Amino acid sequence: MTSTDKLRQVIGEASVSVAEDVLFRSSMDNLRLSRLPDAVVFPRDEEMVGQVLRLANELSVPVTARGAGSATTGATTPWHGGWVLDFSQWQQLHIDPVSQMAYVQPGVTVQALDQAALKHGLTYPPDPGSAKYATIGGTLACNAGGLRGAKYGVTRDYVYALEGFLPTGEFVRWGAGVKKYVSGYNMRDLWIGSEGTLGVITGAVLKLIPAPESRQTFFVRFLLTKSVPCVQLKPFSPSACCPAHWNFSIVSPLYVLNACGNAVCFPDMQVVRFCW
Repeated sequence: MTSTDKLRQVIGEASVSVAEDVLFRSSMDNLRLSRLPDAVVFPRDEEMVGQVLRLANELSVPVTARGAGSATTGATTPWHGGWVLDFSQWQQLHIDPVSQMAYVQPGVTVQALDQAALKHGLTYPPDPGSAKYATIGGTLACNAGGLRGAKYGVTRDYVYALEGFLPTGEFVRWGAGVKKYVSGYNMRDLWIGSEGTLGVITGAVLKLIPAPESRQTFFVRFLLTKSVPCVQLKPFSPSACCPAHWNFSIVSPLYVLNACGNAVCFPDMQVVRFCW
């Protein structure tokens, strides 16, 4: 009897797939390097997650947790085979507008969380640049930063509590759904960014902040010199105002459309985009 056969006995046939198309979809992320797992598990609840991890630990089977697979580092690729725990359907989400907290499962996307928060005048700032696809579980596992990190910080700055399972299958909860929690070792922050090496995240309590009244984007262009951009960017230092993110790009030549819809060519320019 194989390890996957034992897995079926423990959690049931319906939660385990060895179909070729399912295995292939779970074999890679956006790095596009494929390593097929032996099986993909779709856990129904937290009890099943614990069962899978206890059995995997007993049989020495590698386990890879997976959300949407939007990472570009191979972090969700099952390099050593084994079982993939697929949390893409774990999408329960609750916003508490009074405490400005969100209670989320790992399969909730960053975009879905932010849109739900905006209905209450709140926002979840971390944006890994793939908010439409990236799941909260994945951003917690890699401590995602992203485009707005210079102003708002990274994922770790917006986590009050985590819960999940150790590799041996024991349930744990790190932190609490309160703004002041200073007791004991800070295992919560140790888990954030650990890429699943310390355990599997099944839930989180996240910090929300008031949404900005408006968001603005504009472009500034400079001639290609080494000194001008540095001098011109001084007014945007944190002591004055800090953009949520800015992008630098060199375009040679730069073509833009004027008000009449005609293309206008500028010489070599450095373009800076600011977003508030």
